Amino acid sequence: PIATRTPMLEWTAATVSDPLAHVIYSLHLSTDSSLLSPIVVPDISSEYYLIEQPLNWASKYWWNVKAVGSNGGETWSSQIFRFRTLTLGDIDGNETVTVSDVVYLVNYIFGGGSELNPIESGDVDCSGIVTVSDAAYLISYLLGGGPAPCEG
Repeated sequence: PIATRTPMLEWTAATVSDPLAHVIYSLHLSTDSSLLSPIVVPDISSEYYLIEQPLNWASKYWWNVKAVGSNGGETWSSQIFRFRTLTLGDIDGNETVTVSDVVYLVNYIFGGGSELNPIESGDVDCSGIVTVSDAAYLISYLLGGGPAPCEG
């Protein structure tokens, strides 16, 4: 999973037959694998784009790119790319948040456990650091009906 809500997406430059032509790209990003209702970012002049509007945590995304040459020709990327954003609180990386994640987090915080990978998975209160408050927040979420990670 990607541990940021604003990832950098990169693709291979489109090839054009006219060496004087320039290419403009449009990025199509969706939570639907068919890209039926994508968010479209037009007029990108490079082969990368930094997502500006933060994406949702714990979500899957699919994307592709359309290249349009100054000579009017256009082509789509040959594949649909995909990624998912990190599920905050999923400390052990199994894509679900359970009591075992709390145990892993508590062990990390108090010095006996493994490092968090990525560290952001344990920052469930979105304070920017992992502390005992994150463990309490995660316990409240799992056992007491508290807010989901980063919603409190």
